[in-house]
Order: sequence, then C-alpha cells, then structure tokens
Amino acid sequence: NPQVKEIRCMVMVPQVGNHNSVTLPTQLPDHDHLRDLEPLGWIHTQPNEQPHLSPQDVTFHARMLADNKTWLPGPTTIITRS
Repeated sequence: NPQVKEIRCMVMVPQVGNHNSVTLPTQLPDHDHLRDLEPLGWIHTQPNEQPHLSPQDVTFHARMLADNKTWLPGPTTIITRS
C-alpha cells in the first residue's frame, strides 16, 4: 500500500520559539544519509489542544511547500501535539 509510510528517521532542526511563534532554518537539512528518504511533514507542539490548525500553522505549511519543492502537498502532513 503506497499510502503506508515507514518512518526510519526523524530530523530535528535547530529552532527557537515559544507558544506563540517559532523560528526555523530557511533551508531544509541536507545530508548524504537523507538522500533516499522522503520528507513526510512536521510536528508542532502547542500548549493547548486545538480542533484545527491555527492560521499561522496553515501559512507556515504553505510557505514550506512553496519554498521546498521536494515536499509534495499530497503525502505531507502536520502533526500537532499538546
């Protein structure tokens, strides 16, 4: 089933933030060990569980997709965790 993905690696990029905002690197990680792997999305931790993504999260995700053509909109996901 091509919709089932095996997670082999999680890459945690340097970031600075709080419950209101986060600053991430402008470029995605690039390393030989990551060459054959497919980016699946990003994880957002938050202080309170929300029933939907915030406008900031939607904007951030759209910008990530626009700036990084290796991220495909269909299989890319956002996981939120409080």
